[in-house]
Amino acid sequence: RSALRDVISHCIYGVDLNPMAVELCKVNLWLESMEPGKPLSFLEHRIQCGNSLLGATPALLQKGIPNEAFRPIEGDDKQVCNKAKKENQEKRSGQYQKKLNKLIHEPWNNTGDLANSLYQLNEIDDSDIHGLLEKQKRYQELVQSNEYIYSRLLADAWCAAFVWKKNKEFPYPITEEEFRKIEKYPHSIPHWMKEEIKRLSSEYNFFHWHLAFPDVFQPVQ
Repeated sequence: RSALRDVISHCIYGVDLNPMAVELCKVNLWLESMEPGKPLSFLEHRIQCGNSLLGATPALLQKGIPNEAFRPIEGDDKQVCNKAKKENQEKRSGQYQKKLNKLIHEPWNNTGDLANSLYQLNEIDDSDIHGLLEKQKRYQELVQSNEYIYSRLLADAWCAAFVWKKNKEFPYPITEEEFRKIEKYPHSIPHWMKEEIKRLSSEYNFFHWHLAFPDVFQPVQ
């Protein structure tokens, strides 16, 4: 029973689009790993809710916004899409990329510390209530840190570019230029754009494996 609790606490990962399925999964794992005299295992960082098929990776973020993001989908204006695609292609040119490479990368572009934070969290003994509460506290600090928030914003922006409204009433798509601005200077992003990215992230449940489980998926350097 002790070994089973240890395995479930350190080796099991899960993602589901249905919040109820996520909660039922945690309940079932708790039932399987119950050990007399010990609190239920902390599973918030192991079993998460999201669309496991819709997200970004470090490799995709490094390449930037592809022109395929501007293919018209339902509700889009073809002229707006074609214009945005042309602008995106220009910003992805070699000259613009060289200019970007000269900019200094800020700390939040490196998610390595997130993995270290998860490793440290996993080392906390949760065999008593004090350890369990400490894990909860450390995890909340991690997901509320600027490093995580800005990394999540960048990944969400990459995904949002594909489902962004592209019509004459809202002709402000996320192109390579806007994406790189978010990467370099996240504080400069307009409030309305940040809110729209958050809205789309919530609607489509973007899930980025390298941010959800940084102790397993290391970023590409």
